[in-house]
Formats: sequence, C-alpha cells, structure tokens
Amino acid sequence: MRTLLVEDDKNLRSLLSDLLLERQYQVSAFATAEEAWLAAQGATFELAILDWVLPKMSGLELCRSLRRLAGCDRTLIVILTGRRDLADLNQVLDAGADDYWTKPMDLSELEARLTVTERQVRNIAERLKAEDALRESVERFELATQGTNDGIYDGKVPHPNWLWPDMPFWYSARFKALLGYGEDEFPNLRGAWIERLHPEDRPRVLAALEAHFRDRVPYDVEYRMLTKSGEYRWFSGRGHARWDAAGNPTRFAGAVRDITESKRIEEALRREQELLRQLLNVHERERQLFAYEIHDGLSQLVTGSLMHLEASEQAADRSSQWAHKEFAHGIRLLREAVAEARRLLSGLRPPILDESGVVAAIEYLTNEVRQFVDEVKFVHKVHFKRLAPPLESAIFRIVQEALNNIRLHARAKHVLVTFEQTGETLRLEISDDGVGFDPYAVGDDHFGLQGMRERARLLDGRAAIRSTAGHGTHITVDFPLPQAVEEWSETDG
Repeated sequence: MRTLLVEDDKNLRSLLSDLLLERQYQVSAFATAEEAWLAAQGATFELAILDWVLPKMSGLELCRSLRRLAGCDRTLIVILTGRRDLADLNQVLDAGADDYWTKPMDLSELEARLTVTERQVRNIAERLKAEDALRESVERFELATQGTNDGIYDGKVPHPNWLWPDMPFWYSARFKALLGYGEDEFPNLRGAWIERLHPEDRPRVLAALEAHFRDRVPYDVEYRMLTKSGEYRWFSGRGHARWDAAGNPTRFAGAVRDITESKRIEEALRREQELLRQLLNVHERERQLFAYEIHDGLSQLVTGSLMHLEASEQAADRSSQWAHKEFAHGIRLLREAVAEARRLLSGLRPPILDESGVVAAIEYLTNEVRQFVDEVKFVHKVHFKRLAPPLESAIFRIVQEALNNIRLHARAKHVLVTFEQTGETLRLEISDDGVGFDPYAVGDDHFGLQGMRERARLLDGRAAIRSTAGHGTHITVDFPLPQAVEEWSETDG
C-alpha cells in the first residue's frame, strides 16, 4: 500500500515507518508538510498519515491541499493529534480527513488502528471500483442513446395497476425529440405516453402491453403518436418487462422508432399495386371488348362475304345474273370488313399518331367529337415536331378519354382543347360547359379519371381534374418536356 507519512517527531516517524514497512507498505516519510506536498505532485497514495502540528504548514492545511489534487479522492487520510476535544476533532473531519489517531498510543493500539485502516482502504478501493464501473456503464448507455435514432424509456410497474398514468417513468431526450419536445417539455410520467396514443390505436396498444405483463407475450407493436406540432406520426414500439418471484411485472423498458416514412412508402406501394390491379382489369376489359367487336363485326362481315362468294362460285354455271348478285354482295361485305378493321385499328392506335404526330392526332380526335357537340375548338402552340412515342401515346389517350367522357356524359355545348409548350413544360387543357360531376363521388370502378392521373404520373407529369355539378369540367395536365425532341425547323412552316 503506497503511504505518505508526515511527522516532525523523528522517533515517532521512525517507529511508524518501521511498523508500516513490516506490513509491506511502500512508505514515503517526511518531516514537513512542504516536503510532502512536493512529493504528492507526482505520485498518488492510497494512505496518508499526517501530524496535525507541523513546523510551518499544518497537517490540516496539507490535508485540504491534497484533497484538491486530482485523484486524491481515492486516498484515505488520517490525522495524528494529541487533541481530544470534540470541536478539534470536527475540524479534522471538516478539513477532509477520513479518520484521526490520538497520541500517545501504544504499539498494540497502533497495530489495531492499522488493521482497521487497511480494511477502510480496501472498502474505498472496492467502492471506487464499483463507482468507476457504474460511471462507465452510465456513459456507455448515454452514448448508446445519443448514437441511436431510437427513443428509450424505462420505469417501474406498480401492482396491480400496471398502467397507472401518474407513475414516474423515464424517457430519453431522443424519445422526447422524436415527438418534437425539449428535455423539460415532456413530463416523465407513464400517462404522458398513453395520452398521446392515437385514439384508434390506444386500445390495441394497451391490450398488447397488458398481454406482455400478464402472459409474457412479446411486446412489438406499431402505432401513431401525437407530436408537438399536432401531427400524428407512426412508431414501432418494443419493450420487455422483469417479473418477481410471484410473476408480477416490476420493471418495463424498451424503445420506439419513427417509421412514418416507411409507412408512407408502404402505403405508396399498396396504392401502386392496387393501381396495377385496376389497370390490368381495364386492359383485360379492353381486350374482351375488342374481341366482342371482332366477333360481332369484323368476323361476321368476313364470314358473310365468304358465304356469298362461295355461293356465287357454285351458281356460276346456272345463273350468271344470280351469281353476279352474290358476288357483288360479298364484295360489299368485304369492303365493310376492311372499314371495320381500320376502325378497330384506329381505336387501338390511329395511324395518324405514328404518321403525323400528336398534334395531328388530337385534331383527329376533336374532329370526331364535333358531330356530338355544337362547338369544339383545338388551339395549339408548340415548337416540336415529334415527341417520344410513350409521351405521344399518353397525351393521345388522355385527350381520347376526356373527349369520350364529354361525348357520353357531359351534355356539353362548347369544348376547348389547348396544347401549349412553355419553356420546358407541355400543358394540355380540356374544358367543357357540361353538367359536371362531383370528383369525390366517382366510384373505384371508374378508372378513366384515375387512368389520366396515372398516365401523367408515369411520365413524371401531373394531372389536375376540377369539376362541379352544373358548372362543367376542367382538366389540366403538365408534362416535363423531354430534351430529346424533334423540333420544327424554319422550312417546316
């Protein structure tokens, strides 16, 4: 044991040194406080034995000075004194000493004193070791809580009222920050968490917590909590309790993590899957309608013409007039079949879109609807000649769907279609003065409006549909203009 001994009485200093050395102490002995102070600057001692009365600096003054040194809180300091008054002994303790020995004392008393002191030194060492371990554990925990995005909580569980709202409960600074609160703005009570649970989620979350306390079912739930800003955000909560010998929960700790963005992505994916399902249904319905039209129109015309041509061939030798009539009838049906095939192909993708581009294709659509509406205007101001085929097709389908809705449902007298290029944006607008509708009342099985929005979105565009019953409909679609477009030259006119 490293020991600092300060005693101006040479005989007593020698006696104490010998006794300490016999007990395997490492002794640094000095006659004055000034010498001892210099030695203490570069060394640490587990035990310091200081005489109160010294030539210049007293032992109490040296004790106070030693206590100010770094690491000296681990040193057991004993004052040697001949004073026995209670007031004097209180001065010893006030100076920072741990104990005092009164002089004179015989050898047996001194050895007993040393035995007690050794036990005190060991206790101090064990206590300091435990404090160091605790401090390191606390620092590790603080670093862990600061270095994670999770909010940590911990608290006791009162029995039998496990969810008592006024029970003190600890929440980490990160927990409070996730909800938008500062350290002192969020009360450390269990009820502070309970009352911020979304009303729709609260029964389910508290039931999961009770099941964990009662049946030790793993506690792992997702729920919404109200933040300081008034917004509800999604959190994933996990925790684990400790139980006593009777099976009652005594403590509960865990963590929460903000999963709002994950939930938004999850919802977006769900909507995307629903949209794909709807688009597949629409695609299948279009295929069925196309098949019906081929069966009821084109197929019937071709079959009929084939029958008349075969009949004319068989009747050629018997009656040339009747054969000629059957032949002419078959030719007429074939012409109708060709016209029907062209109509069907035009409905799928009109040749004019591939041959002349989207402006001409929109003109073609507006011309078709003019037989159903009193006035249809198409105004365009663009500088490109051709666009990428997917963009041209999307614009065509949006106009086709909008004009078809006007023809079937709007009972409009005036329709205006504008198509303009402004900087790096294409804007398509379709408006009518028809009966209008309530966009929020449109059922999920009507895919036309949603199809417009999704066609625009798939090409980084945006569609806005405004309508009011009795006041017509206005559709605006904006597309970013691709850099790779074929522009009009001066010779194109």
